[in-house]
Amino acid sequence: MARSKSATIFIAPLISLTLLAYFFTVGGQAQGQNSKVTRIRSLEPNLYSPNLYADRLKMKFTLINLPGASQPGSYWEISYKLYYISEAEYRKVIMQSGRGGGTITESTQFPEKILLTTGHYKSWHLGILRQRTHIQDGITFKAKIPDKDRTKFAILMTNYSIKIYDAKLKSTVYRSGIWLTNPFADDTAQPQNAVPRTVIYTNFYVSPNGELFESQWPRDNNSTDWP
Repeated sequence: MARSKSATIFIAPLISLTLLAYFFTVGGQAQGQNSKVTRIRSLEPNLYSPNLYADRLKMKFTLINLPGASQPGSYWEISYKLYYISEAEYRKVIMQSGRGGGTITESTQFPEKILLTTGHYKSWHLGILRQRTHIQDGITFKAKIPDKDRTKFAILMTNYSIKIYDAKLKSTVYRSGIWLTNPFADDTAQPQNAVPRTVIYTNFYVSPNGELFESQWPRDNNSTDWP
């Protein structure tokens, strides 16, 4: 049986921080699939923004494509945790990491993080996209965050581990990692404005030759194309 496994890595498609005090944010909670524009935002340190914190969050996990989705025996399994990291703690750790030549690779690097939710999901019914989509709704957010920490450039961290078996390819793919994003998203009506982020997307795509791709792009359609 062919297997592909990758270690925990730092993956941040929606946010990264340079030491020049700029945040690069890509996409937004309601951004369309055909308008993936990278935006550069000037960092506004410790900008108190409680209006950008949603009362509740939703996590949406989608296995967009699997060659052997209709084959008996195929399955996917995912374990995940969603954390909140204050802006102050994130800046402190990223600065320390930069000085030490390291990178952000583990949630344990943030001892003051707040756990928002944790979950585990496994399914053998993968024939249609709806069956390859897992949603956890009603995740309490704003009420769990101390009022003083409700700043604009805080961090939402998704820590995940996934295992996918394709009965057609007779191969197993493993992947674990972290995704980072902000509590806010772009307003679709006025992209220069920010609105509370309400959905955290995590997408996986297994190619015909068994290669695994990942993204956090918003997906609200039934397309099985990548991205």
